[in-house]
Amino acid sequence: MSNIRCIFVEKKTGFDVEAKSLFDDFKRNLRLENLEKVRVINKYTIGEVSEEYYKKALNTIFSELTVDNVYEEKAPVVAEEEIAFGVEYLPGQYDQRADSASQCFQLLTAGDRIDVKSSKIIALKGNLSSSDVDRIKHYYINSVDSREVDINNRELQTPLNVPKDVEILNGFTNFSEKELEAFHKAQGLAMSIEDLVMIRDYFKNEENRDPSITEIKVIDTYWSDHCRHTTFATTLEEVEIEENKYTVPIKKSYHAYMKSRDYVYGEDTERKVNLMDIAVIAMKEMRKKGMLDDLDVSDEINACSINIDVETDKGIEKYLLMFKNETHNHPTEIEPFGGAATCLGGAIRDPLSGRTFVYQAMRVTGAADPTVPVEETLKGKLPQRTITLGAAHGYSSYGNQIGLATGQVAEVYHPNYVAKRMEVGAVIAAAPKENVIREEPKKGDIVILLGGRTGRDGVGGATGSSKEHTTESIETCGAEVQKGNAPTERKIQRLFRNATVAKMIKRCNDFGAGGVSVAIGELCRGLDIDLDKVPKKYEGLDGTELAVSESQERMAVVVNEEDADKFIALSKEENLEAVKVAVVTDTERLRLFWRGKAIVDLKRSFLDTNGATQKTKVKVEAPIDYPYEVSDVDVKGEWIKNLHNLNVASQKGLVERFDSTIGAKTVLMPFGGKYAKTPAEGMAAKIPVWGGDSKNASLMTFGFNPYLGTWSPYHMAFYSVIESVTKLTAMGGDYRHARLTFQEYFERLGKNPSRWGKPFAALLGAYKAQEDLKIAAIGGKDSMSGTFDDIDVPPSLVSFAVGYEKADRVISPEFKEKNSKLVLLTVEKLEDGLINMDKFKKNMEIVYGLIGDKKIISASSTKMGGVSESLTKMALGNKIGCEFTNLSKEELFGYNYGTMVVEVKNMDFSKVAGLKEEKEELEEIVDFLKNPNKYIMLGARIPKGILLEGPPGTGKTLLAKATAGEAGVPFFTISGSDFVEMFVGVGASRVRDLFAEAKKNAPCIIFIDEIDAVARRRGTGMGGGHDEREQTLNQMLVEMDGFGVNEGIIVMAATNRVDILDPAILRPGRFDRKVLVGRPDVKGRKEILEVHAKNKPIGDDVDLEQIARITSGFTGADLENLLNEASILAAKAGKHFLTQAEINQAMIKVGIGKEKKSRIISEKEKRITAYHESGHAILFHVLPDVGPVHTVSVIPTGAGAAGYTMPLPGKDEMFLTKGKMLQEIMVDLGGRIAEELILDDITTGASQDIKQATATAKAMVTKYGFSDKLGLINYDDESDDVFIGRDLAHSKGYGENTASVIDEEVREIVDTCYKKAKKIIEDNMEQLHASAALLMEKEKIGREEFESLFDADNNQADSLTNEKTV
Repeated sequence: MSNIRCIFVEKKTGFDVEAKSLFDDFKRNLRLENLEKVRVINKYTIGEVSEEYYKKALNTIFSELTVDNVYEEKAPVVAEEEIAFGVEYLPGQYDQRADSASQCFQLLTAGDRIDVKSSKIIALKGNLSSSDVDRIKHYYINSVDSREVDINNRELQTPLNVPKDVEILNGFTNFSEKELEAFHKAQGLAMSIEDLVMIRDYFKNEENRDPSITEIKVIDTYWSDHCRHTTFATTLEEVEIEENKYTVPIKKSYHAYMKSRDYVYGEDTERKVNLMDIAVIAMKEMRKKGMLDDLDVSDEINACSINIDVETDKGIEKYLLMFKNETHNHPTEIEPFGGAATCLGGAIRDPLSGRTFVYQAMRVTGAADPTVPVEETLKGKLPQRTITLGAAHGYSSYGNQIGLATGQVAEVYHPNYVAKRMEVGAVIAAAPKENVIREEPKKGDIVILLGGRTGRDGVGGATGSSKEHTTESIETCGAEVQKGNAPTERKIQRLFRNATVAKMIKRCNDFGAGGVSVAIGELCRGLDIDLDKVPKKYEGLDGTELAVSESQERMAVVVNEEDADKFIALSKEENLEAVKVAVVTDTERLRLFWRGKAIVDLKRSFLDTNGATQKTKVKVEAPIDYPYEVSDVDVKGEWIKNLHNLNVASQKGLVERFDSTIGAKTVLMPFGGKYAKTPAEGMAAKIPVWGGDSKNASLMTFGFNPYLGTWSPYHMAFYSVIESVTKLTAMGGDYRHARLTFQEYFERLGKNPSRWGKPFAALLGAYKAQEDLKIAAIGGKDSMSGTFDDIDVPPSLVSFAVGYEKADRVISPEFKEKNSKLVLLTVEKLEDGLINMDKFKKNMEIVYGLIGDKKIISASSTKMGGVSESLTKMALGNKIGCEFTNLSKEELFGYNYGTMVVEVKNMDFSKVAGLKEEKEELEEIVDFLKNPNKYIMLGARIPKGILLEGPPGTGKTLLAKATAGEAGVPFFTISGSDFVEMFVGVGASRVRDLFAEAKKNAPCIIFIDEIDAVARRRGTGMGGGHDEREQTLNQMLVEMDGFGVNEGIIVMAATNRVDILDPAILRPGRFDRKVLVGRPDVKGRKEILEVHAKNKPIGDDVDLEQIARITSGFTGADLENLLNEASILAAKAGKHFLTQAEINQAMIKVGIGKEKKSRIISEKEKRITAYHESGHAILFHVLPDVGPVHTVSVIPTGAGAAGYTMPLPGKDEMFLTKGKMLQEIMVDLGGRIAEELILDDITTGASQDIKQATATAKAMVTKYGFSDKLGLINYDDESDDVFIGRDLAHSKGYGENTASVIDEEVREIVDTCYKKAKKIIEDNMEQLHASAALLMEKEKIGREEFESLFDADNNQADSLTNEKTV
């Protein structure tokens, strides 16, 4: 005892957060008015250590000088003023604080660990009675894992007895059934009496010996519901489904399930019907039909696993995406911190054993009301508040220590969870597919135990969680709770990310349920396990405890014998213990040895039976009338009442106990918006890439309502799936590619057919949803022990939906913009309590597309609080409110699963670039719609109709949408072609319907796109006055005349053919204002490019101003297409941002055609093309009003050209000069001239050039009055296009003599330009040859290379500028 020291550490005032929290907790929940103060002192009892290291440790390991007061040897408690008691862990429970301190000592001394034990001292001040103190102790000390201890106790280790040899159960094989029942009760076994009879007969008839107690415990663990899902495997012999309208779909689903069985197994199958089969049949059917090609299938028992492609820095890589849900209901109920911590650890260990890296977690829990007074706590139970807070602390602590982000936390409340808490953890993991090697173990392979050591905590965890619990059993099950060691599990995570290590592993299993016997026993069919080699936390463990003790932070791995030592060495580099504990054999037996003796020796075939076949009957009771109809309520009062509901109220205080950002992969924060108040629909995180980044993200959501479960388990499960996929869609996911996993939690079923009917109906409801959606549940977890005395948990099936998308398309649910539109996408409810699935699926598909188009900017699925909950929470994040007038009380407050509120992006003038003047023209329309009285008072009449006229792609439709968005009025849109039908009267009817709907929603804008499709001139012979198009137009005229002046309805229309519209529609009072929407100028183009470049990663070398200069004549649509093509080219090249090179390629592709570099061209053809293009380029360079040259190429393009020369215009011009047009003709002729000068022959390559030159010359003569002979007369007739309905014949407007003069003048212009161009090229022959040679060598040259061929004095164009040609 003299070498033992005690240290007492207490937080200084201001830092004593835990003490203050306990004071508030005791005072409020125990109603201790006389309590004045609480102090918390951490006590450390340490073994022998030198004085030097002891002094160093005082203020480094045990305390921090700035925040702690440290006392040595004597507890700092004033006996006269305070009542103090100590609390320590029970012997065998894992003490992380002490373990961490011991490890720190090892680091400090670079030697062995020293013994450390920790405890807490709670000091109470106030006038407290002994009963008050007892109440505090009962409230604070959880007897499952802790006990009271004297504050001056200096005991460092509890003396441990040397364990006896494993007991052989002599006479067991001759036990009668009554003796077996007594044995069953005495041992507290989870298996049934039928199982025990089967074991007795096995040992009697096959082994010819009595079993050891270890063998009984191992079999009990193997066959437990937790490990082998024995409840789900029970044969369902008779099924009775009661009759009413709500059971009609249940019967249909059961018949559909039987048909699915016939398809999967064959009609003559002898497979038994059981809950497990119902749970997996949809997956099996879809897999057989080839609908689950992404499913990763293996014999290893890991997590749900799918194959995905991940876009990383290195390109597209093959990955495995794994996900798993785990439940720790019973352990969390009796020891909240440890139970919830190991719930997360348990969820992690499955994908981790699959060699994947776990990077995000979700927590979904079920609790009774935690706000009820402590006095109302059931006997034998912890207060709900204690469970809720302790579990949250445990889960978050474990996640933080292992470095795992908790992306979503949700607690569901129902009074029946007082029977037993629901604690569910779900995780997402990923790894490169090449790292996961799965091979069949062979004889001689080595099993290595990796990670933590074995202790008593966790003994019987699998069997304990499989039992029904009572007040008495709670007091004896403390050892069943594991205490996870998060830092050790984190080391395993790091180790398994090492590709060398991962590729050595043939199989891997965790120690979560069943300990050594199951973790190692499941790896292969024949094993010899040496329990003496299993590392222990402390001595005193017997063979049975070593065989069945569970823990999170241990793995059993199978490696080739030659890899074992290397694997152990690499494990040591991560400071992980790795020990060879077993050898693979070919005996088909599981054998465990302790102290040199076989204490377990069982046939694998016997273990695989999973015990005696259980049989039962099933009765599905008909649900009563739907109890959740919304009555005629006061909306305001009901709204506020709804927000007080625990299932609707904000859970931010609970959620913020968890870290959602560890690992820097989180895409969605748990709460969105500037004020972080809007809860996310689910969680999303980027796929982790070792040493790199990815563009892809996983998505996970959940769905569940326990109140539906108490009414109808079938409908509850159906809507759990619906809710989970609706949430996934609201985040930006595609439900069609979702994968599901379920968490079932039900009461203890026993032999009662009606109790069996609940999970039976629930699984059929989930089956129905899977079949309708054509998506499968590929995993799940069941817990069938939700009973405490006579209280049952509500029937619970939680659906988790997992998706996979580009990270940049994920959206959050808070309102983003003022004046945006809200749309409620509803579902059609059916008489049988379900919904119209076709409409639901169509809604989800529309939302997915609109989110991808960036048109929907926020979305929220409706949950327990209805639409009122969605609107409230969506408004809080950015403090943007909403107004509505058309929602029913059922929609506001009812259960409307599958319904979604979406915010549609507001299109206003700020979103329209390059159309400044056009927007100014429409601003008065906006002002009228916003402030009509200002105009009406002055007698002004706002135009009824506005016609937007301009070339295709200039932004007419966008401008109309922006006008409505700017004014904040409804926008009704339809295309003119939608009115045109082969059936007479249909178009007119649609016009009437459109205007009728608009009148209901005035003020508003009706927009008719492509109005020329329906409003062409009437009365020209193609169908006469009875033509369907004409009837539609007549109706449109009637409707436009039918609504009054200043009624608030404005009709906007768009066309690029105003010349063919009927005059009647253009008169004042109808479309009485035209807005010309032209092609943007260089400034407008730059603005448009900036808008489209916002959502694209643009490289530093991209010059948008230069792009705007060289895209003269491009419309807004052309510019968007240009950047889109550049993005596609960058993606194909594996780049992460756009560079100028991709934009240049896109420019060529869009403007000229894709370069055909693969096309084989002879040297002769290349030489001809090089001189041809050099001829064009020289003229572009020399002539002042065209050019300069941007690019010259001899690479063929998709347009049929052998090469191209692209100029770089200096500026946009409103009109052409005569001089410039002459220069353009000269440039057109440059290619032919170069061919004539250099080659012996000429080619057809100049055909398009000649056509273009002729067209320009003809326009100069006939259109622009540039001919002295013909004067200022327009002879151009090409604008009078022929179209059916007006001109059936077409003739010239001048005679043959005039035509002859036109031809002569055109010839004169072309010939003169030819001579002048030829002289320029002849004067630059040196540059012509040099340019052609450079093109022959490089195939493509830019401006700088080309201009370097010319001397500074060689520019000779001055004499050409204003020279008279004709």
